[in-house]
Amino acid sequence: METSTKPETITPPKLIPSFLMGFDTVAKNSGLLLLPILLDLLLWLGPHLRIMDLLQPVITATTSLPGLDTPDMANIVSTNKTLWHFFAVHFNLLSTLRTYPIGVPSLVSGEYPIITPLGGAPIYEIKSAVTALGLWVILAIAGLVAGSLYFNWISHVVFQNAAPINLAQAIRATFQVVLLTLVCIIALVLLSIPLMIIIPLVYLISPGLAEFTLLITLLVIAWLLVPFLFSPHGIFAYQQNVFIAMWTSARLVRFTLPMTGLFVLIALLLSQGLNLVWQIPSENSWMMLVGIAGHSFIATGIVTASFIYYRDGMRWAQEIMQHNRVAPKTI
Repeated sequence: METSTKPETITPPKLIPSFLMGFDTVAKNSGLLLLPILLDLLLWLGPHLRIMDLLQPVITATTSLPGLDTPDMANIVSTNKTLWHFFAVHFNLLSTLRTYPIGVPSLVSGEYPIITPLGGAPIYEIKSAVTALGLWVILAIAGLVAGSLYFNWISHVVFQNAAPINLAQAIRATFQVVLLTLVCIIALVLLSIPLMIIIPLVYLISPGLAEFTLLITLLVIAWLLVPFLFSPHGIFAYQQNVFIAMWTSARLVRFTLPMTGLFVLIALLLSQGLNLVWQIPSENSWMMLVGIAGHSFIATGIVTASFIYYRDGMRWAQEIMQHNRVAPKTI
């Protein structure tokens, strides 16, 4: 007869305690809010780099394509033209500082305010496409560097590393972040190719069916990307390279499903739901400072909670594998 004793120390990562501990950690380390608040203040009260003169000819050419002048398409073309014009007027190239998947959280980056409590925002029109592209690259790199510092700081606090942040490790982590971003871009491009072929064909059959197909496809893509959710955490917590971090993340998610799916769902509901509250103040009201502070706390708390969940999940998974490897057997 074979028996094995399961150690009491093996416990899976806990969902709600991870969030509570994440917010508590941020409350005790308020310096973690510095970068999100500074980024939002820059995008709100700072200068605006606009590329309206570059976008306007593109909008005009796109909405004047043959076949779009029919009565059936008139309303759609008019709506799209209005939306694109709003985007051209309000878009701030500095919002490129908010990078994905690793970056400093920002409430203002998606709002594009042009009126502040101090009056109209200073606007600098960029008329050269080369200049705009160069600035976009520089700002994106700066955003990745800031995001790396932000994630590294949170990892340092969660894993209670008493040693100061090592510059060489920080540079290496930033390089891995750039690689992870490139991998994500390549993956999204490859996944979007079938969409660009299928959706227009379905649209010819039924616009409603095309929207439904797009929604289902995006949900499938999101589900396929969930296993790699904790890739950044491996880069910063264990100094892994991007591919080992992705592999480790996939194994952890496999161990912790469906709990990880619930974690992602709660994080999305918290962030997107409370964003509706933080965006209530108008862009020319000083009450927007409350929204910026609240968003910074919640967003940082969620990121911190993800590191805590990752830390506990890794310890649990490693302990299970170690137990399975050395489990005693008696006959």
